[in-house]
Amino acid sequence: MNFRWALSVVGVSLAACMSTSAWAGTNTLTVYTQPNISSKVIETVTPTTPLVTIFQKDGWSKVGNTQNGETGWVQSSKLADQTHQTIKTLTTKDGIQTVTKGVVHTPQGEMQYQMTQFQGKPIKLSAKQEKAEMVHWQAQQESMQKSFDQMQTNMMKQMQQQQAMMNAFWSAPEVKIEKTDTTKKTHES
Repeated sequence: MNFRWALSVVGVSLAACMSTSAWAGTNTLTVYTQPNISSKVIETVTPTTPLVTIFQKDGWSKVGNTQNGETGWVQSSKLADQTHQTIKTLTTKDGIQTVTKGVVHTPQGEMQYQMTQFQGKPIKLSAKQEKAEMVHWQAQQESMQKSFDQMQTNMMKQMQQQQAMMNAFWSAPEVKIEKTDTTKKTHES
């Protein structure tokens, strides 16, 4: 009897934990280093985190976090629930064109974006060519990451300059301008 009671308590506890983790999962999105749930987790973000889809492949989306510049992979099905974006893919005789449109929520307000990507028809590469291509793409991704970081730094500097100008404007003493009469009066003799 004690064994059954203990087993039922464990069952209820397990069900409660599973429902809690399922509930918690709807409020966060896990960003991975690779398109695989076994890969290292870069970060876990909330639904309000502004993510921009960079690339899609096999049910995964490569995304960029516009708040901190991190890039990584998320499951596309979970991303669709969290972002305000539409993705349309068109297959042509030359390859695949993908248009991503969306809205990112920033402290300064909403920002709309649109990206168009084109992927040509696949070509057969040797293992050596694949490795060289991967090295090239990784270098290009690192370069893009540096550009995003620099852009974010420049934007922060501009926002600080604007804030300083606004603070100076609002803290400046009020200047009163008196209206003077500029019309000339003539006296007739």
